[in-house]
Amino acid sequence: SIILLGILFTLSKSLVIFLPLIALPHILFQKNLIYKNILFIIFFFIFIFFNFFSNFIIAPKKINFFEGHKHQNYMMNNSNIIYENTNVSVYKSNYLELKIKSIKIIKDNFLIGIGFDNFKNYNINGLENILGYKPHSTILGLLVENGIFALIIFLIIFTRLFIKNLKRQDYFSITLLIFILIESINMDVHNFKIIWILIPFLLSKNRLFN
Repeated sequence: SIILLGILFTLSKSLVIFLPLIALPHILFQKNLIYKNILFIIFFFIFIFFNFFSNFIIAPKKINFFEGHKHQNYMMNNSNIIYENTNVSVYKSNYLELKIKSIKIIKDNFLIGIGFDNFKNYNINGLENILGYKPHSTILGLLVENGIFALIIFLIIFTRLFIKNLKRQDYFSITLLIFILIESINMDVHNFKIIWILIPFLLSKNRLFN
């Protein structure tokens, strides 16, 4: 309960994903297949919505606020419009630019990566001005800096956690694991010390949540 409250009090945009996930145990126990499918479809669209707006910036043309407040924390200074109509302009966010940089690095360093904490010093043509010391994605970040074997180890750990908690029907712990994995798409969750503190509890014989 304390962990769940702690996540709520972060007031992070990730709550858009976390709050529907809290209903996961309820969904799994539903006997009405139609109701269960509707809930899964709703969550799927929330997932797509969350990831889209993490990687793209939609700026309304009728509101001058955005034009006067462009900031490198959100997008590159030289970012070009990738789509526009009479109402909005769409830009790539820094999250997406960091993913593009990561993929370009991975192409040539897939096996062993470029080394821990070297991402910020690795220049890619056209992306020199991007603000970001990390890839802002655990999935890509492990590949970029540590190579494919680091990602495999990370996935093995979480697969083991899923299997163990599924066997003991600890659906609240499974909810937490799903949340961490979803966060790993747009956050460097493997750098959060609290994650590695939680893992031994999730592997323990006792339930993390009662």
